[in-house]
Amino acid sequence: MIDMGSPIHKTSMKLRLSHFIFLFICSYFTACQQAEDAFSRERDKQNTVEYAKSFRIFKEASYTLIEVLQPYPGANEGVRYVLVDRASDQIIPDSLSDAVVVKVPLEDIACLSTSHLPALEMLGLADKMVGFPNTGHISSSKFRALIKQNNITDLGSGSQFDRETLLDLSPGALMVFAMNNEERYFREIQNADIPVLYNADFLEQTPVGRAEWIKFTAAFFNKSAQADSIFNEIVANYQSYKSKASQAASQPHVFSGLMYGDTWYVPGGKSWAAVFLRDAGAQYLWRDNEQTGSLELGFESVLEKAEKAEYWINVADINSLEALQNADSRYTYFQAFKNKKVFTYSRRKGEKGGNDYLEMGYARPDLVLADLIHIVHPEILPEHQLYFYQKLQ
Repeated sequence: MIDMGSPIHKTSMKLRLSHFIFLFICSYFTACQQAEDAFSRERDKQNTVEYAKSFRIFKEASYTLIEVLQPYPGANEGVRYVLVDRASDQIIPDSLSDAVVVKVPLEDIACLSTSHLPALEMLGLADKMVGFPNTGHISSSKFRALIKQNNITDLGSGSQFDRETLLDLSPGALMVFAMNNEERYFREIQNADIPVLYNADFLEQTPVGRAEWIKFTAAFFNKSAQADSIFNEIVANYQSYKSKASQAASQPHVFSGLMYGDTWYVPGGKSWAAVFLRDAGAQYLWRDNEQTGSLELGFESVLEKAEKAEYWINVADINSLEALQNADSRYTYFQAFKNKKVFTYSRRKGEKGGNDYLEMGYARPDLVLADLIHIVHPEILPEHQLYFYQKLQ
């Protein structure tokens, strides 16, 4: 029998007490984790974004919270926006002290990418856009008319846009895209009380997810209900086309892109461009790749895999087989070239040369998908007229 006051008994008591504390701590953290997971699940239910993965929208009683989870590739943290009614003096919770406060609806906006413009046009807000860099890149006839009327100020060139002109213009916000941490370029704008809105639609991995960024733009103009209606129609069209393509008897092989210098860039197997081809009923040759961006390949590598492919799409602005051959005579090695089954997305151009696919194409994936289905399965959509794409002659 162990003496209750013996060192052995005391050691045993300590071990039991330590074990109890350990179990208590584990139970506590497990309960906390479960509570946190439950909160996250409940929070996700409140998110009004369905397909996009790079941003979320939460509608609270007195404000709207938008979280851009990845404002640019490789970002370590996101950006939060609190949208408050312009006519009221709402108190923002301390938990949102790091968020950018934006008074809505915005009265006007400047943008840095043509992919930002279709949302404004579809929402009936084209006249709210007052500044854009290198307006010649814009293809939309609606915006071109506004440019001719001097209602849109040219801000210069791309990321090197004229900041002084922008500051003098003083729009309600500046919508930007960023390929890396370019905060230093936008700090002066933020300090002038012009909110910088990071639109990261290009980071989405599905065409529908990218199109859903119309909800991001709409929220700043109190047009969310209208955006939901527009987006739901786009999704319904897209899913209908996808369903028809899934019934195709075969899946022709397709490859994409061109040489730039010594590199051929092809979409990764998990990119939104690859999703387009899958949904169109095509067998994309790099479909098993796991990358969401582009692959950098050599000519021989592409030729080895794609020489016998039936279709070649997305050859940039090249508009004829002769021009393609002149760009690189090795392009003639591909069976798709020999059979004249090469397609470009440059059918629709603005009067200054802007490419509408790089503008409206991202906002209307249903139209793009219909084009691709008509290309690889003309029997499925025989009456469809190509909208963005054209066949090289």
